[in-house]
Amino acid sequence: MTQSTTKTDILHTSQALYIAMDLGRDSWQLAISDDRRAKREVSVKRADVDDAKAEFLQEVEKSREKFGLAPDAPVFALYEAGRDGFWIARWLQACGISCIVVDPCSILVDRKAKQRKNDAIDARALLDLLVRHVTGDREVQTVPMPPADVEDARELGRLITKLGQTRRILTSRLRSILWRMGIDVAYREDLPKEIPLMRTGDDRPLGVVTRMELETLCGQIAGLDRDIHRLEDERVAQMKKPETLPQQQAQQLERLVGIGPIGAWTLAHEVFGWRTFANGKKLGSYVGLAPTPHCSGQMQREQGINKAGPGRIRALMVQLGWLWLHHQPQSGLAKWYKERFGPTAKRSRRVGIIAVARKLLIALWKFVTTGEIPDGAELKAASHKITSPRQPGSLTGRRRVNGPQLKQAA
Repeated sequence: MTQSTTKTDILHTSQALYIAMDLGRDSWQLAISDDRRAKREVSVKRADVDDAKAEFLQEVEKSREKFGLAPDAPVFALYEAGRDGFWIARWLQACGISCIVVDPCSILVDRKAKQRKNDAIDARALLDLLVRHVTGDREVQTVPMPPADVEDARELGRLITKLGQTRRILTSRLRSILWRMGIDVAYREDLPKEIPLMRTGDDRPLGVVTRMELETLCGQIAGLDRDIHRLEDERVAQMKKPETLPQQQAQQLERLVGIGPIGAWTLAHEVFGWRTFANGKKLGSYVGLAPTPHCSGQMQREQGINKAGPGRIRALMVQLGWLWLHHQPQSGLAKWYKERFGPTAKRSRRVGIIAVARKLLIALWKFVTTGEIPDGAELKAASHKITSPRQPGSLTGRRRVNGPQLKQAA
């Protein structure tokens, strides 16, 4: 989730304060300098966030006095992207401190020897990176900070995904327990009523503890289904009556045949809604669908896509690529794929779908930004209704049951 930044517009001056932060669970390790020989290393306790913020600002004022800087001298801060998110950057900017959130992978290390590592060493490395970036000596990979409302809105889709993953774990656990007893039954909503009637493969009733475990798992899955359905209904409601730009873009994308509410909502909130791209190449590079050549002299070799961006977006685009070929066979992209990869082997067609995913992503980006409909694409009828998907096994969704092995007790 990174993008390359250009050189800063702020001219280098020795009358500036640079602060690098190595964030930990218990403390913040600070490395402070004015780009001269003088440096300070301070540890700020993080037991209480308000106390840590107050102590941080005190250290900024102490550093101004020690380095002889003017009260209005600019202050630059930097820390690595991680579990702390963006709240620190927003708070620092509100305090008048320019803050950069850097991609940890952009920090150079010596690969020839074992590396010494502690918080102080990491803070000093970040300080050197910050000074070189501000002075224009080096460009760094920064993590773009989304607006607070956008960051909150996109959590809806991520929460649904996490709950779905938890549900799959529980359903797999439930089915493995039944399989161990010689029963091949998948989860469904009315399964708890049938658990007391189940018999094992050797014609025994289920044990008391096994029944308790199965009923507990069924209750947890049913609770997750209710939460997922409620959140999915909220997502669809936002698309039906959009109020923000990402919601409007999601509604627009969903009009295309082959694009459902999940794909439309995810692309609008994760990619198109607040990020800006200069061209299609930048967009493909962000998602990680850009090629990675390895050329030297007469050697010309292609290493495949670089996979540098968010993996969930790449996976989504591959799925949308297959759906696009199936539901939009008369589109220009589908015809190109059929002509280029149709007669080839299965492996070549699977490689070709990556090119389809990249081309489709760029086409969808142009569709939501300029209104340009993809070549030959078909739109859904104006009267179509956006519906919420349902989890397999619930009474309101599709059933996926492989025939319960139930035997009535004598």
